[in-house]
Order: sequence, then structure tokens, then C-alpha cells
Amino acid sequence: MVIITQGGQDVIRSCAGANMITPGGGADTLYLEYGHTTLRYESFADSTLSTTYGISFFTHGRDKIDLTGLGLSLAPQDVLEAAQAAVTAQTSLSAALNVFAQLTARHGAGHFPYGAYIYAFGNNGAAAFRSTEDLVIRLGWNAGLTGDDFVF
Repeated sequence: MVIITQGGQDVIRSCAGANMITPGGGADTLYLEYGHTTLRYESFADSTLSTTYGISFFTHGRDKIDLTGLGLSLAPQDVLEAAQAAVTAQTSLSAALNVFAQLTARHGAGHFPYGAYIYAFGNNGAAAFRSTEDLVIRLGWNAGLTGDDFVF
């Protein structure tokens, strides 16, 4: 099944088989309970801090986050580990995202736990985090997200 959202605050559920979901902005909620789902982000504006996509039931090794159209690359493992450690001392998600952006550098992507969620992040080219321009995706805590879950 192919789903292309057009914005708004939709609730979308995956179905059995292969699913391709292309977010189109808005703060949608996705439930990936069934099938194998690829979330294909085509714009940084598809999920920002102010319009964050919430994803539940993302399964490591089954589902994918496709960022090929954004010109990003996964930050090296040692950088990810340093960034993940640094965000734990932050008192707000915005501050955590700013630290992560600075450490992963321009056009860097990665993931980190914060609070009750795991966040996937993509820097659109500036050294500092920009809440309306950088990609921010919120996943349920049990996602088990690793670099293998991304497509670049």
C-alpha cells in the first residue's frame, strides 16, 4: 500500500504486506503495527519540532526510514555515541536537538533517546538546530532504532 499524506493531523495505520508512507507535513500519528513499512521523507518540512510525526510500533529490522532525497548521511558511530551522551544532560528537547545538531554537523543524521521517546534527526545544513527547518521524528521508546533502520 502507498500512502502520501497532505498535511494536517492524520492518524495512519499500516496494513499487512509492504507499505510506503510519504509524509506531507503536519503532525501526523503513524501506527506501524502490520507489514513492512518504509517512511520516505522528501522534505525537511515533513516533520519538524513544531510538526513532529509521532510513530508507534516501529520495528527494528522490519521498518525503514528513507532519507535518500534529503542529502543526509548517518553520523559516524563515535560521533553518534558522543552526541547521545551529551543530550542526556539537557533540560529541554530543543536544547538536546541543538547539541545533537552541533555534534553531528551539517547534513548529518542520527538518533538519540530523550525522555520517553527516541528521536531521529536530520540537519538541513546549518550548524545550529533550527526548529522549523531540521527534520525531527519521534518514535516510541521500544523502537530499538539503529543506523541499519535508515536508508540514505
